[in-house]
Amino acid sequence: MITSKSPGMLLRVLYLFAVLDAACLLDTGMLFPRESSSREVKELNGLWSFRADKSPNRNQGFERAWYKSRLVEVPSSYNDVTQDPTLRDFTGWVWYEREVVVPSRWITDKGTRVVLRVGSAHYNSIVIRGKGLDWPLIVKDFNLIKWLGANSFRTSHYPYAEEIMQMCDRHGIVVIDECPGVGIKDIRSFGNASLAHHLVVMEELVRRDKNHPSVVMWSVANEPAAEMPPAGYYFKTLIEHTKALDPTRPVTYITDSNYARDKGATFEVIPIQLNTQFENWYGKYQKPIIQSEYGADAVPGLHSDPPMMFTEEYQNVVLQSYHNVFDQKRKQYVIGELIWNFADFMTAQGITRVVGNKKGIFSRQRQPKSAAFILKERYWRLANATGRLPPWAKYPCSL
Repeated sequence: MITSKSPGMLLRVLYLFAVLDAACLLDTGMLFPRESSSREVKELNGLWSFRADKSPNRNQGFERAWYKSRLVEVPSSYNDVTQDPTLRDFTGWVWYEREVVVPSRWITDKGTRVVLRVGSAHYNSIVIRGKGLDWPLIVKDFNLIKWLGANSFRTSHYPYAEEIMQMCDRHGIVVIDECPGVGIKDIRSFGNASLAHHLVVMEELVRRDKNHPSVVMWSVANEPAAEMPPAGYYFKTLIEHTKALDPTRPVTYITDSNYARDKGATFEVIPIQLNTQFENWYGKYQKPIIQSEYGADAVPGLHSDPPMMFTEEYQNVVLQSYHNVFDQKRKQYVIGELIWNFADFMTAQGITRVVGNKKGIFSRQRQPKSAAFILKERYWRLANATGRLPPWAKYPCSL
């Protein structure tokens, strides 16, 4: 037993054990649920029973054992399928249930291993269809990516479904693979328990996706409060751990500035401010830069000249202002630009958003805003300027 009153010592011991465990863990692969002569897969698609825990402490489902009772059937994401505003904006535990009849041999054959696999949820889902794996939506999105001439995306802010990663492998899409390290804003988020869990999360992510050729970089977090004192040791430990798991890929995290502490935010002009930030970042670290998020909200069909906020014209002007700086730095040290965001998605109500996040260049229904045509022209121009395009880059893509 090792005991210590020093938080630093405890963190170092946890880190050492995690690295030793990871070295053994990553020697093995992942079992992908694909049918074969020796493996049977049973899909659980369709209607699931559902109930939201609206009790004040959100624990009634556990206290009254809802898992023993019949629930209400829903076909997809509960937020979109009813007229109940409390469900649309609900935050808390929700309970899903499904009765399944399995082959008797799964039970009688003592040597049969049964694995329950739960897919990932996708926040940028189309209205009503839900946040689960949706093949028509995936095919549509990949066709839009090819139509744009884009070649990369970041899995913001969590790992995407394995089926999507396989599509990226097949179509040559470069992926920055991000763990669900979002919302690290509180000082408690940098404690021992959080770090220990974060190390395990990166082990799981690297183990799952290490053999995908589309994955070129690991992202360990999205917009954490990296200015807090504990963040230095926290991310040093986390990034070194991830590099030990996979020495072949770069490791990064997505950072942002705190506007409340930025005395120049009130006077910001994109070309001047962005150019200065690029020079300062590169001057300090001497490393290539990827602009991982840039953009503006635009309500589809809302127009104004001169441009005003939330109009399509305003989104166009913002993007073009960034592009002017990217073009200046592209041949020096800026190696990538990723728009935020691909498509609109629903969020909780707030005074800074108009019925969800409207920063997409496509609507939730995947219809293009005028900014999509600006990006399409830019991406294909850059692609043609950088070399000969391979056959698979042509639109429409075969799936």
